[in-house]
Amino acid sequence: MSSTFISRFTPSLMTPDTLEALFIQRDKLAEQVLDDIRHSAASKAKHYHLLIGPRGLGKTHFVTLIFNRIKTNTALMKRLRIAWLREEERGISSFLELLMRILNALVREYPDDGLLERMQALYDQSPKQAERMAQEILTEYLGKRTLLLLVENLDSIFIGLKEPGQQALRAYLQEKANCAILATSTALFNGVSLQRSPFYGFFNIHHLRELTLEEAIELLAHLAEARQDQELTDFIRTPTGRARIRAIHHLAGGNHRIYVVFSEFLTRESLDELVTPFMRMLDDLTPYYQGRLDLLSPLQQQIVAYLAHAGGAQTVKAIARQCFTLPQTAATQLRFLKERGFLQTHTPQVDKRETYYELREPLMRLCFEVKEYRGGPIRLFVDFLRNWYSREELKLRLEVLPDIATFTRDCIQEAISQLEREDEDPKIKACLVYLDNYIETDDRINILNVAEELITLRGEIFDWRLYGYILLLFKDANKALSALDAAITLDDNDYETWYMHAIALQMLNRIDEALRSIDIALSIDFTNIAGLNEKVILLSIKNELLNFNSTIDISNKILDNANEIIYFSENPSVLYWLCGMFQSRIKQFDAAIQSFENAIQIQSTEYYVEKLLVDSPISSISHITSNDILPSQRGKWLQDWIRITGNQEKSQSALAVLAATVQYLNTGDDRALLELPQEQRKLVLEQLADNLAGEGDTGNTTK
Repeated sequence: MSSTFISRFTPSLMTPDTLEALFIQRDKLAEQVLDDIRHSAASKAKHYHLLIGPRGLGKTHFVTLIFNRIKTNTALMKRLRIAWLREEERGISSFLELLMRILNALVREYPDDGLLERMQALYDQSPKQAERMAQEILTEYLGKRTLLLLVENLDSIFIGLKEPGQQALRAYLQEKANCAILATSTALFNGVSLQRSPFYGFFNIHHLRELTLEEAIELLAHLAEARQDQELTDFIRTPTGRARIRAIHHLAGGNHRIYVVFSEFLTRESLDELVTPFMRMLDDLTPYYQGRLDLLSPLQQQIVAYLAHAGGAQTVKAIARQCFTLPQTAATQLRFLKERGFLQTHTPQVDKRETYYELREPLMRLCFEVKEYRGGPIRLFVDFLRNWYSREELKLRLEVLPDIATFTRDCIQEAISQLEREDEDPKIKACLVYLDNYIETDDRINILNVAEELITLRGEIFDWRLYGYILLLFKDANKALSALDAAITLDDNDYETWYMHAIALQMLNRIDEALRSIDIALSIDFTNIAGLNEKVILLSIKNELLNFNSTIDISNKILDNANEIIYFSENPSVLYWLCGMFQSRIKQFDAAIQSFENAIQIQSTEYYVEKLLVDSPISSISHITSNDILPSQRGKWLQDWIRITGNQEKSQSALAVLAATVQYLNTGDDRALLELPQEQRKLVLEQLADNLAGEGDTGNTTK
């Protein structure tokens, strides 16, 4: 394994190559910022960017990477001078002090430019004179070059500058037009968000988002490659590795820095090897979070402490009660803490008037647990164990644990206890939650990944069938067939599995085997239209090769069982339509015509009339305004309804509504609707308004 250094807290200590290797998610933003810096260096127009995001989200990494890329561009460096005010820059209380920090940063970066000697005269002046001279020195030093000011924690600097200092800085930037800025802040702050502030609307503000699960996996893969850690590289690529990362993703909260820490022990399977680095991580992170808390007021600290101990999200009322303060006071402090990146909010779907607050970074509660540790399990470590290991794995590790490892024993026992109270493995739960999201967005690659993970974790028929289905969509019939074979060994009486099995065999041109599979599927559910259609397709393929011999079997089967199939079918006429389609393929045109007439007869006597009445004529209006029916076809559409319903007495009212609607849409004459009862007319107009607003219309519209 390589000794490549990966810094948790100071990205500037890493090599440029390592920084580039670990840079994900923000390539487009980096290119935009670099383009603006190049433009600033080549013209009088200057650009100002502000990155917003909580600590650990990669702001310093971004700034360092931009700095390194600029340094490698010789032509650009001739036009620039870079002053980097890093995180440790504190105590800036005036515009003069800010100018001095900028000049000192330039001296550090360009020690041979003679700037330090020119600065010595400043210390003999009054503050007012020194400020004026510092501006002159900076302006003369830059000449025709542009100052690129890199500023971390701009919010803290603006607090120290106060409004007079901010106004002086804004005046200098506008007057001299020789400075571009790339700054960072943990949250949006008054100095740039309030309309009355000097820098309102001044910056291009970019809110950095947290890592998605896929981006977290990508980051871990890059970390493994940077360290030349083949064990971690191989592990991340396995379904087990992805499932475990998926399960602990909520612990990291999408925070880049936490994943850098997690990467150090992601492949450790022995608890003896895991506990020490995990506890070292807690020890490292505790002062980091504690330093952030020290900047808060006592009430704000109390609120954060309560949410850390509570674990889940809480309402404003509950927080106010626990902290012995008024709800209005609590609400004000909660908004402040959210703006500063400490908290995040949730609004439940059932009651959008209520807002729930919780810690934005779940690991922040370790600050309290480690600081207050008095023996017993630490919840964060317990959460990690129950998400990382199965109950059986934990029990095995508990058996071989030394007696002196009391802390580890307590945590394992608590993790086992929690798993026994849960109805399902947390890793499986996490997979299913993500699966719902991926299905909703039709993200097939990640559906495939989750299916692989579920197979590894539990291997139920659903998991194998899902895996096979997605592989079919990717046209990988061989792998799909293997997956569906595995599903069949678990349950050989599942229609969906056999149906997809036939599809896979058809894709492989194994038609006889596909016919056997679809016959098994239809023996389980012979009323399924998709299965019947697949049999028609397979027989068509087979009999194109065998001169159409024995091709009437499927048609006869549908016809012989028509009554029972129709009874179970949601759309019975489709089955007769299938017969007609198939019979026409084999040139039995008389039989095909009879099948098509049967389909029409079934619908005209029962289906269409019942659909018209049950669905209501009002909801049927959506068909008139759909793209499937052109305005010029509306009259024919109405006549078709009249024909297929036989103009039966029970359909007269519904047909009257449709006739009035068609006339109104075609002519725009609302007198057609006045013939309808008032309640029907109102519903028709409401339905038309909704449909036409949602879909548009090429004809007349309601007014």
